[in-house]
Amino acid sequence: MPARFVVRTLAPMKKSELTNPIDELIVRAGTTRTALARKLGVEPQAVAKWTKGGGIDRSRLAGLCRELRCSADEVFGIREVGSPPLRFDVRTLEDAIDVVEQVLEGHRNVTPQRRAKYITLAYEALVEGAAPAIVLHLIKGSLS
Repeated sequence: MPARFVVRTLAPMKKSELTNPIDELIVRAGTTRTALARKLGVEPQAVAKWTKGGGIDRSRLAGLCRELRCSADEVFGIREVGSPPLRFDVRTLEDAIDVVEQVLEGHRNVTPQRRAKYITLAYEALVEGAAPAIVLHLIKGSLS
């Protein structure tokens, strides 16, 4: 006898139920987790995993951003959903990356999202005029 699957459609989430930037982006796009999963060609459980902080496969990230009409930094919570994109100076960004890489050398348990957050914080501090040595010290302190 063939297996039968029950498909349950979820009602759109209320703002009070949002727990993750992806949930907020789903609501903003006017869709549901189930509908998003269908559009991306994945199981609804995959989308649920992403909303709980599970890793998003690189091959799915572009499609997710396209369907939700957002940027990757909104998906990962680096930038608040709906806020304007940051304008940046490439040289300062490279300096921020260098500082963060110096600090994180030897720290293997730092997730890509956390690394991106540190780079963003370092960049913002450098733009505000903080010396690279101060930024280095602050990030080192947050790892302790």
